[in-house]
Amino acid sequence: MESGESLITKKISFDNYGIRTQATIVRLNEHGLILGIFKDITEEEKQKEKDFKVKNESIKLAQDVIDKQMYVAQQIASLLGETTAETKVSLSKLKDIMLKSEES
Repeated sequence: MESGESLITKKISFDNYGIRTQATIVRLNEHGLILGIFKDITEEEKQKEKDFKVKNESIKLAQDVIDKQMYVAQQIASLLGETTAETKVSLSKLKDIMLKSEES
């Protein structure tokens, strides 16, 4: 492994301290020296979690609106079909009455 080449890059949580880090382990030279660098990414991770929650809540809200709109559209279609059928029956009866009265 060459000097300066990264051996490991990994996220590590230190729950006792309430922090999350990104650890990078790098070989410094041919004498076997290794350097560990820990970057505090706690706030970044919290923001990612917050963004993820907001995204999921937004998706759920959008799905709820879609579901409600579909339900309302189905109810309207049902009522429209029902009233159309009733209108057809009523107008057909009226037509029959008018035709019978012409025959008399």
